[in-house]
Amino acid sequence: IPPCGDTSTWGAISRLNERVNNCIAQTNGVIAKAEQAIACIQKAACENGAYYGPNEVSVEEGYDSDASSKYFVIRKKPVDASGCPIRMQLKLAYDNTTNSLLTQDAFEASQMEAAQFMVPAVPVDPNVGWFGHAIWQGAPIPSTTLTNAYTAGFTKSGRLKWYDNSVDIAQLKRDQIENAMGVYGILVAGGDITDSALRAQIPNADQRRARVCIGQNYDTQETFILTCGDVDTNGMTSLGCAAVLKQYGCDVAVECCQ
Repeated sequence: IPPCGDTSTWGAISRLNERVNNCIAQTNGVIAKAEQAIACIQKAACENGAYYGPNEVSVEEGYDSDASSKYFVIRKKPVDASGCPIRMQLKLAYDNTTNSLLTQDAFEASQMEAAQFMVPAVPVDPNVGWFGHAIWQGAPIPSTTLTNAYTAGFTKSGRLKWYDNSVDIAQLKRDQIENAMGVYGILVAGGDITDSALRAQIPNADQRRARVCIGQNYDTQETFILTCGDVDTNGMTSLGCAAVLKQYGCDVAVECCQ
């Protein structure tokens, strides 16, 4: 490298090149330390249950050729890296338990409280509000029982179960259902796609619509949340969603909302 007194063009370029290399080396060093710190934070968060890694909760993208629509499946393992259960729970709009027809955007709830709110629940009839046997944190809450619809909920052990709305609330208590809500219809039962009777109440079941469905594989205890479509795309049919969840080995699957 030419001495500082070298005022030639090549001398100036050499000194500039040396400074650029030093700058790059320092930047790479800072980035390496930052990535190391992030990795340590993630590891600590995984160990205390505050963060779910890709082996615990992951997102997969698929494509339904019949509907020409993309879909996404969130896979949730039964426990996290620390061995603690990863639970499925209800988040009431603005924590209101009176079935007063309040609604809250899932993204807003995520920003205000916790980033894990991801499944919107929209009533079949906005004038009715919650339907089926609604249970929140183990406590039954006011709801409208529609006899031609269904209730789906998670037990204390994390198993997803579904019921006809003619079921007595006492049965749900005996089954230790902790969180439950009304659902449009049953897509998979006993590992097979259901007949049309269990899907008859799903609005626009044969049309390509945005949908949110939940299924569970009893063998692996994995829970699957399928979403498809948005304001710009038509989504999938209920039968198409059922087929996808059956491919994931779901023993049971329900359609939550559109």
